[in-house]
Amino acid sequence: DAIVVARSAFESSMHYRSAVLFGSCAPVSDDDKVRALDHVTNAIIPGRVGEIRRHSAKELAATLVLRLTVDEWSLKVSDGWPEDGPDDVAGPAWAGVLPLATGVTSALRAPDLAEGIDVPRSVHDLLDGKRSGYSPA
Repeated sequence: DAIVVARSAFESSMHYRSAVLFGSCAPVSDDDKVRALDHVTNAIIPGRVGEIRRHSAKELAATLVLRLTVDEWSLKVSDGWPEDGPDDVAGPAWAGVLPLATGVTSALRAPDLAEGIDVPRSVHDLLDGKRSGYSPA
């Protein structure tokens, strides 16, 4: 999430979010498998499922989707400032936080994409930062 730049290497660190889930997994039914795969696809690129072909029987047979019943979970978050000691704080070194960002920057055409196929709306919306609007069925 961010780099914590302290006044010493020892106090420098990272912001992070970490979740660990414990539980039991079980395969989902074929109908639920399709819904789950569509949900994941639309969660990443809203509206994409409506622009592409359906899953083939071969693809579904080759894909295992599991349902996780969560029994326990653990969450850790690091989001603080540098924790420099008084001597370091009094010194001349800069300290602070450098937020990191991840985002979509461009749409690169596949080398084998036929001419005349335009970038679809779902990808334009993602490039424009319009990720809202998707609601699972």
